[in-house]
Order: sequence, then structure tokens, then C-alpha cells
Amino acid sequence: MRCKCGNVIEPSATGRPRKWCTDCRPVRTTVKGDQPAALAAVVVPPDAEPGPLERAALAELGAVDRVETLAGAAVLDLARSLDQGLHTGSQRAALHARLLDARRVALEGASRKADSVDELQQRRRALRGRTA
Repeated sequence: MRCKCGNVIEPSATGRPRKWCTDCRPVRTTVKGDQPAALAAVVVPPDAEPGPLERAALAELGAVDRVETLAGAAVLDLARSLDQGLHTGSQRAALHARLLDARRVALEGASRKADSVDELQQRRRALRGRTA
């Protein structure tokens, strides 16, 4: 079979008959257009301000002295990634789940410092124990 330009039409790799020769309509080997923003490489400067999730994670991990642990580093990495905001909705949901799992592992077995709420709860428990 011949193309309108006169060249012979070669069979396609998919088995579907071609209507044009490869000179008139070349085989597409790359995706048209630029890469989506989510796939482009993002460089975050090391001195960038931490986002809200990273600040909250740092505060929680710092309170129990777990910032320098492997699990703590994983929590901070996930929080930093979420703070950058370059993910789709489903990716963010998956990262949030992983962040909560990593947080649970990082804080597991840690004794945190007692605050005023803890003191109130302890007093209430003591009062309930006396009246019961």
C-alpha cells in the first residue's frame, strides 16, 4: 500500500494498518509537551523555612528526644514532602497515612514530659479513687 506522497507504507508494530507513511506521520516515541509539574525535579534550598507539618513533627519529636532517630528522620522527611505541596490528592492521602504510621513508630515507648493537662488528669484520677 502507498501513502498519498507516494512512499510505501510499512506495517506498524501494533498490527493496526497505517494510513500514512513514516515520513508523513512519524511514529511518536516521546510524550508531547513538557513534563507535568509533579514529575519535574524540585530543588528545595536547605535553609528553607519548615512548613506547618514539619514544625509540628519537630515539636512532637523534640519533646520526647526522638528527632535524631531513624524513625524521627522518616517522620520529618514525610512532613517536609507534604509541606512542599507537589502531590496529587491521592498521593497526599497516602503520604498522610504513612506519616501517621511513622509518627506512631517514632513515639512508641517514649515518655513525654508531663504538662498542666496531665497534672489535672492525675488529680481527677486520684479524686475518683478516693470517693469510689
